[in-house]
Amino acid sequence: MQSAANRLFGEHDFRNLCKLDPGKQITNFHRCVMCAQIDLVSPESDGNNRVYAFDLVGSSINVP
Repeated sequence: MQSAANRLFGEHDFRNLCKLDPGKQITNFHRCVMCAQIDLVSPESDGNNRVYAFDLVGSSINVP
């Protein structure tokens, strides 16, 4: 999972993930991801079930 998260580093076009608001006329959909980290939250496992957290830090990224 961390290997896949590492591919998010850098600047990317997130146009397909943005909520388009015609009133704002946003033309730049590029965002820079500075950190993408997968952390094991619960080391105790119940069989194959483990809990992980995905920590994402970037410019102009708002997650509700």
